[in-house]
Amino acid sequence: MILNPEQPIHFNDLVFSIAKSVDGWGRVHAIEHLEPTDDEIKRWLLEHGCDGGVLDMYVALNCAVKGDLISALKQKTLDDNLFIGITRVFEGLLEADINIGGGINAYEHGKEALSLYVQHAKSRPDHISDRVTDLLLALSVKEMQEYEQGES
Repeated sequence: MILNPEQPIHFNDLVFSIAKSVDGWGRVHAIEHLEPTDDEIKRWLLEHGCDGGVLDMYVALNCAVKGDLISALKQKTLDDNLFIGITRVFEGLLEADINIGGGINAYEHGKEALSLYVQHAKSRPDHISDRVTDLLLALSVKEMQEYEQGES
């Protein structure tokens, strides 16, 4: 982003520019402060907010909420870029629930979103990641173990 001294700087525009240009913890913190003021930002959060890295579990919930994941999933069809990005968001959400909390179970629309995602994924088996399948299984096992420990 090139700053023009003649124009006022809008904080959110600057944060969005930073979020798009950094990785790692810089991206995590930028997304945390980014406000979803328009459709471009929301779509970017869903397509690119989670980049497939280790830190996705720290940013996935913000991407889901601020990117309005549930509305995106209610669309009849999703283009490839959006579906792949949403898959990475789900990987991050599921990874968070398994490791740090604050993932799919913390997302207000988590169960509905997961159900809608599965419906989209059925028509695109070539795009669904084995990682999502593995994480769903691991999350189920974790929840079953927590349930059994609660009964003891």
